[in-house]
Amino acid sequence: MANKINFSAQGAPARKLKPVPDKYKKSPGRPNISQSDGIRPAFPLMPYPHLPESFMDVNKQDWVVIPKGRLVSAITSNNQDLGDGADYFGVPKGIMGLMVPANGGWARQVTSPVEGGGTPTIPANIPLGVAEHDVYQDMRGEYLNYDMLSKNYGVLSRQLIKIPSVDLAALDTFIGTADSFADTSEGAPAAGIAGGFTATSGYWGVEPKFSWLTIKAGATDGLAGQTLRSDSYGNFMAHASGSTAQQVGRLLGIDYRFNKDLLDTVQSVYEDNAAYRVSGTGTMGVPQFLYDFAYAAIGQSLVKNSSSWAAALASDSGQANFAGKDAAEVVSTCCSFDPGVFGEAWIQLNV
Repeated sequence: MANKINFSAQGAPARKLKPVPDKYKKSPGRPNISQSDGIRPAFPLMPYPHLPESFMDVNKQDWVVIPKGRLVSAITSNNQDLGDGADYFGVPKGIMGLMVPANGGWARQVTSPVEGGGTPTIPANIPLGVAEHDVYQDMRGEYLNYDMLSKNYGVLSRQLIKIPSVDLAALDTFIGTADSFADTSEGAPAAGIAGGFTATSGYWGVEPKFSWLTIKAGATDGLAGQTLRSDSYGNFMAHASGSTAQQVGRLLGIDYRFNKDLLDTVQSVYEDNAAYRVSGTGTMGVPQFLYDFAYAAIGQSLVKNSSSWAAALASDSGQANFAGKDAAEVVSTCCSFDPGVFGEAWIQLNV
């Protein structure tokens, strides 16, 4: 049997320890500066408490203040005092700022839903990213027996996203009225909105619930590779000139070719009210999110021009693109290359 090696034996050769190479050393107080990847930065935000109520979630019965897909920015300690974090219903120290819609660099006044909140102004800002999910109103402390599940939110800064798009000129041509959705003289969707225009139809009728890209059928609008920016409400628009700080990414293209994957043959429950149709046969193959936006945008544009879906669809309305037709048929027509009113915009974010 072999003898065991006695490591404590006298006279054994001494062996020293190899020092750690310099490249693996880390001095105390100099930790890794990386916090997260750049796709969803680990920069927690809470919604600004004075944001107007956009629409109510019918399931939770809670108010949404920023719809998903909206470009957002933040009010941080450089804008205002966020408190010392001691107030239970205040801004915790782990929160880096208060989320607000991006505004393209134009300050915008809002009417606060908070009692005594007044009409604060969201300062001119630069986008941080896109809200990936609907952002709910901060109503902590309002109820004794209920509290919000979602108290902080992140943003998407590097991602390929898909949202609806609307061509202003094509929509005007289809409806037969100029400035049916947004009027250049009103400033939509850029600086003039910040001036206090208070219309409740057209652009402003769908703004509380949807996020989208606005194009104007110009020489470069809607083309692959076009750079994009935020308008005054955080929706996407072409970045034609000005500060590159407002640039948020590039448009890869707009898809007008529907239906896809035989969606128009999927049997959905018949709903007489076209506003509540489910994707499939009910929407004539138009995807749900695009259908809902297009239906609402057309309806609000008709309201802006003192009309309505019912009036336009009447057989004697005199509007060739509407008279005697079903609303889903009208929407389906709009979501095609000709007339090219609505489509799905594929956008590569790079904020």
